[in-house]
Amino acid sequence: MTGWSEEEDSQKTITIMPCLSSLRMNSCPSLRTLPNFLRNTPLKELVIDEHYSPTLAQGCRKGRGEWPKISHIPNIKVGFEFVQKDGVYQTDDDEMPSAASTSSSEIPCLFIRIRKKKNKLMMNP
Repeated sequence: MTGWSEEEDSQKTITIMPCLSSLRMNSCPSLRTLPNFLRNTPLKELVIDEHYSPTLAQGCRKGRGEWPKISHIPNIKVGFEFVQKDGVYQTDDDEMPSAASTSSSEIPCLFIRIRKKKNKLMMNP
């Protein structure tokens, strides 16, 4: 590509969005991986909706593809379960409780998506 050059110093750390503390990903079914710059963000909380982003959600477990990018984030929540809370990894995949067994006090927020339908005016001749 003309005029395009690669950065020679690949060890240089650039912090993108240095004031971002919370990132919530909802309704991203096509998103398969997280951007590499998340390794250098000061995030305190990452929430991923596993229903709408199942491939991404699976990669955010310890030892999986996205874990090196996000392991520094103290609070990581996938679906209704914390994967990491206050910097402590919570459980392995096979030990994770179901959403039905999660108490309501463990769910800090609720997202409701309301989609407006366009009203169609039907006229009878």
